[in-house]
Amino acid sequence: MIPQASTIDPEKIRKELSELWITMGKEKDVDSGVLRACSMTLIAAVDEAEDPMAIGETLAMLMREHPSRAIVVRVRDSEEQYLSSQVLAQCWMPFGNRRQICCEQVEIVAATVSLEDLPAVLLPLTVADLPVVLWARSAAGIGALKGIAGKIIVDSSILGGLHGVQNLSRTNRVGDLAWARLTRWRELIAQIFENKCYLAELPGLTRVRITFAGRRPATSAFYLAAWLNRGEVVWEPGAQSAVALENAAGEVHTRISLIGGAMSGESSGESIRVNVKGHITHAVFPEPSDYTMLREELSIAGRDPVFESVLPRALRLSEDFL
Repeated sequence: MIPQASTIDPEKIRKELSELWITMGKEKDVDSGVLRACSMTLIAAVDEAEDPMAIGETLAMLMREHPSRAIVVRVRDSEEQYLSSQVLAQCWMPFGNRRQICCEQVEIVAATVSLEDLPAVLLPLTVADLPVVLWARSAAGIGALKGIAGKIIVDSSILGGLHGVQNLSRTNRVGDLAWARLTRWRELIAQIFENKCYLAELPGLTRVRITFAGRRPATSAFYLAAWLNRGEVVWEPGAQSAVALENAAGEVHTRISLIGGAMSGESSGESIRVNVKGHITHAVFPEPSDYTMLREELSIAGRDPVFESVLPRALRLSEDFL
């Protein structure tokens, strides 16, 4: 039986990381070599039951644009003290280049009762003078680790809804993947009104209807309605409140409908369709992956003022459906 560890020595992990680079350097040709890259410390807190391959693939793809020291904390649902660790490297070779670019990765397994000990372990492992970002897929990991992260990326549709995001935003910069899922929808809706033909029909647009199935809308629907009500899309005076969330039997996806005048449009699932005086524009886009959404969130170095203004409005809308 493998003995259960109750503590981790961060200095031991730092030494293992140094030895890893020395070993990798010896294994490579002198002409090719290994380039070490790091722009942040990215901590991923996930439940132990999650597919490690999927998490690993997401991190590996992120490293190409956001090289980092990745620390994966796998949270084990256990009442027995347990902490273990291992180190490895994520490497890739850019096209046309013989030199590999590599990033460090630390894997830690921690029982829920051991989470309070983790900050003392992780703080010495963060890269000095670089940002620390927490990607929280485990609700248990947020409370223990939020104090060491400058930004926390969550998915409110998985982790407790908009109240949890609002509470986190009081102490940390927060990114929500439910908001990031809307980026292409928001871009396409905004682009509709950049077209002069469509813009001319805007005065006849009377309202926007967002329909959904089930008891309450998805989190993204609250965000979308709050964004439209905020006036990010140019409305005529007095029309900024003409956005309604309505339940519709038989709906599978959240659907957006533009209503009024000679202009109509709708977005459902993976497509958006606009009809202006018989001229139809149809665009299709796939469901974004964790990688594409995280890449977007990691690209926001500072505050996101649009998201910060939309969040409290979306929260108020969600309270109407309690």
